[in-house]
Amino acid sequence: MALYRVDDPESTNQERLSLSLASLDRALALEPDLKAIVIRAWRGKSLVHCQRKDLTRAVDCVRRALDSDESDPSLWLLYSSMLKLALRNDEAVAAVDKAFAAYVAAGRPPGLDQLFGQGI
Repeated sequence: MALYRVDDPESTNQERLSLSLASLDRALALEPDLKAIVIRAWRGKSLVHCQRKDLTRAVDCVRRALDSDESDPSLWLLYSSMLKLALRNDEAVAAVDKAFAAYVAAGRPPGLDQLFGQGI
């Protein structure tokens, strides 16, 4: 991810974001078959696009990460967050439901207990 400083000129911050996207694109080009790299790169691209306030692309990038692994509850939660920011509320709620289903299917990993609750 790019360093974004509120005191820096907007052009400097935008250049950093562009460099970040270029770096993530290189990772995708170099390791197109390595699932972990692909997921991280698409997730990173989503966050950069979110910083740029390009929520359509942010949503699309997380969806591309999910295409590689729909079993990751954290990816579903990120997808839900991006959908919510894009004012796609019904889809965001559906994504939370899928996150919970993925959480249960993964054996209720402890890192998400606070979010989903331990006694459900």
